Amino acid sequence: MIKADKSNKNARMPMLMLLILMSIALGGCGGAGATDEPVTVQTVTGTGQGYASEIVAEVILEGTVITAIEVIESGDTPGLSEGAFKAVIDEVLQKQTIEGIDAVAGATGSSGGVITAIEDALSKVE
Repeated sequence: MIKADKSNKNARMPMLMLLILMSIALGGCGGAGATDEPVTVQTVTGTGQGYASEIVAEVILEGTVITAIEVIESGDTPGLSEGAFKAVIDEVLQKQTIEGIDAVAGATGSSGGVITAIEDALSKVE
């Protein structure tokens, strides 16, 4: 008859308990708040008066998250306005709001126009 090694059995018990506790804890991490509803993707456009022309911006949202903004039309000075557009767009994407976004120094007309265009687009979100 072979005798069981009780010291080995006792060493496995804490590991087994730990495994059970981890399984229970991780089981609670399931998507209790997740829904199967699809996220609505919307593309809206808005306009604003830039320094030299009207600016048209396209804003893409997934649900309530602003995922992309692009200036699709502008007659403002390309070298100057593009930097202002990028600065404003980056800040809006980071903050997820138009609130508190300031015009870019040296390109206040262009940046103000794109801010207005984005604001106009967001006002059309359903």
